[in-house]
Amino acid sequence: MHKGMFTEEELRHLRSLDAVERAEPLRITCSKEFKREFMRRCHEGERPRAIFESAGLKAEPIGCKRIERACAHWREAETKDAPCLADGKNPTRDGMLRVVRAMGGDVTLINESTGGAEPCADLLIRSSSLHATTIEGELIPTLIDELPVIAVLAAFAEGTTVIKDAAELKVKESDRIAVMTENLKRMGADVEPTDDGMIIHGGRPLHGATINPHLDHRIAMSFAVAALAADGETKIQDADCVKISYPGFYTDLEGLGTV
Repeated sequence: MHKGMFTEEELRHLRSLDAVERAEPLRITCSKEFKREFMRRCHEGERPRAIFESAGLKAEPIGCKRIERACAHWREAETKDAPCLADGKNPTRDGMLRVVRAMGGDVTLINESTGGAEPCADLLIRSSSLHATTIEGELIPTLIDELPVIAVLAAFAEGTTVIKDAAELKVKESDRIAVMTENLKRMGADVEPTDDGMIIHGGRPLHGATINPHLDHRIAMSFAVAALAADGETKIQDADCVKISYPGFYTDLEGLGTV
């Protein structure tokens, strides 16, 4: 069995809990009621691990870190403070965090741990107004796969964001410079492609559009996020391409009450 998968016995236990809406071998979806309770108790200062345990999500051999990893993708959209559980903070892959902070994002690392395969922490994310930044040089290898969604952030941020030294984007699952430029323009963004990145003049309101992700899973997910803050309806062609990396993406997105 793949390391980190829950056994049938563990799944039976998890499915019996009120806090669990759905349990799969590699992921748990918590109920909306538990998410609200989790948020409330986090705000009151309780540690996430204690909240999990009180909900019955601590039954040997199920460890809390495995629960946290399995729940890592859910977000609570009903409040302004959203916890992201067990996010990796490996310095070679944490560029997304650095860019969000450079853009004015309010992200706090809590419950930091170095006990696993690599450093990790829970994130406390508060809503904030974003502004432009420049993304270049040694930062690029730490977030090359996150640049599509960073481009979406830049479209909503005030000012001009410059992404450069990222020619590798042309040889990913698609030419991500061309595809991001094409689709951001369809939504009304002011963006210019360059040989090694993009120049994005942010702050313009975006509108719904038909998006062609060119079968690139990260492009499709990025524009699903963009659609949440755009006016009107957005249609993503070949939307199922996200299954290559995140089969439950749309289900989880809908479960947040965002669509």
